[in-house]
Amino acid sequence: MLAKNGPVTPDDVVQVAAETFITLLSTAATAQTLYPFLFGRCKSNIEKCINNVRDTIEAFLASIDDMLAGYQPSSLKAELPGFHALQDALYDTGALPPTAQVIRDLFYTVLGDCKRINISDGKREKIEFAILCAASFTASNSRFLGLICADQNRLHTEQKLLAEKLKRRLLKLSQYDHGINLLISRWQHLRETEFGVRWDPRY
Repeated sequence: MLAKNGPVTPDDVVQVAAETFITLLSTAATAQTLYPFLFGRCKSNIEKCINNVRDTIEAFLASIDDMLAGYQPSSLKAELPGFHALQDALYDTGALPPTAQVIRDLFYTVLGDCKRINISDGKREKIEFAILCAASFTASNSRFLGLICADQNRLHTEQKLLAEKLKRRLLKLSQYDHGINLLISRWQHLRETEFGVRWDPRY
């Protein structure tokens, strides 16, 4: 069953979009294979998601130096799940600064990429979008952000609520890559099963 933002169009009803999407899922190696389809049909939603992350992370970064000043980082692997896939994109020299600086750099990288990103079907643009989604996934699952979200100190309520909003928005953005890669894997595992596809008119 498929659903979408906005009304179901005649193109959707006759299954053109659904069949294209299913075909792409069946043959895709990674989420980047589906980017042209997503950019063509979901560009406004993707741009809205990026803008939401940009606005929230700007507010969050206003106090990140104060938050990191008293923070005791764990190992890089524990702090930033999946960071190994981003290391070359963030640090082309291969040398890493202290972990607290890496955390700060990651959040600033997400902000910078949100401001620069151009949603189009060029090869470079697709790679940049994949990096943004991967960085968003790692930032959303960072130990640093998680501890702020779990903080029960009432004096830190405003900071906690902002961190929770940022985490939600980062996760939503990351689903355009990480979530679709999971979908591709699961779909290809199940594709031998015969079943129909239809639109849910309630959404």
